[in-house]
Amino acid sequence: STSPTDCTGFSWRVNGKDSRLLVVEPVGDVWTPHAGDLPNKRAATAVRVVGELPITAALGPNGDQVAAFLALLP
Repeated sequence: STSPTDCTGFSWRVNGKDSRLLVVEPVGDVWTPHAGDLPNKRAATAVRVVGELPITAALGPNGDQVAAFLALLP
């Protein structure tokens, strides 16, 4: 996605592990496969990881507070 908060299909925890939010750059061609429905999504045949953001960035401007709330849930 072109936006860290546009995480369609995102799961906070997967197989008991917290998710990660990676910053990637495309290797080769990039296209928008569903421009009408998912305008922030991009597709590429390959990507290179260039960094990582705190997972709370996926939760918006109050991500730290949202994460603290989620930690209270069973």
